[in-house]
Amino acid sequence: MAMQLSQLKDYLFSMGLRFTMRDNDIQTSFETKKFINPDLEQNITIVISLDENGEYLRMVAQNLYRFPADMTEARAVFNAIMSVSWNDNFVSYNYDDLVGEVQAKMGFPLEDGMLTKLQFQRAINDMVQTIDDNAPFIMGSTVELMNYQLTMLNSKDSQEPGQDFDSFYQKAGVAKPNSPPHRSNLRLEE
Repeated sequence: MAMQLSQLKDYLFSMGLRFTMRDNDIQTSFETKKFINPDLEQNITIVISLDENGEYLRMVAQNLYRFPADMTEARAVFNAIMSVSWNDNFVSYNYDDLVGEVQAKMGFPLEDGMLTKLQFQRAINDMVQTIDDNAPFIMGSTVELMNYQLTMLNSKDSQEPGQDFDSFYQKAGVAKPNSPPHRSNLRLEE
């Protein structure tokens, strides 16, 4: 017995979530505490779909981070997202080098079983929590990633005079670029 998108829609509705039903998928968004998307908003958009005639559930959080593959510090970002993927049971991060986008994905076979509301809710919660909890680690893997996302945003919208990005770095939970290292008052004796 295959799942239908209408069943997932009913689950989302009963969970009190806002969503947009499209032809082949459902789109929903969640506020975050630590994650900041490339548009400097604290939210994640997840696209939910059923593949293989309703026998496979797929969830994708698109456009989490953007950077070109030839960025000087791309390897540090790749290492960070691979480390998160390695340590997580459900969510994996992927990089699309054609558009320079990092996505988080989750999928699992339903085959002849039915996905319960509780299982669906846990899958969504795990995905949002994983992305939010790991944002400081990924964003902190390289200052260049943060600066690139800020540059891309500024190229779309002109920066207001005096706009301060300190709050961006603070929300991301990482040190501001070019900030001096923390010095201790402790002195070593020779």
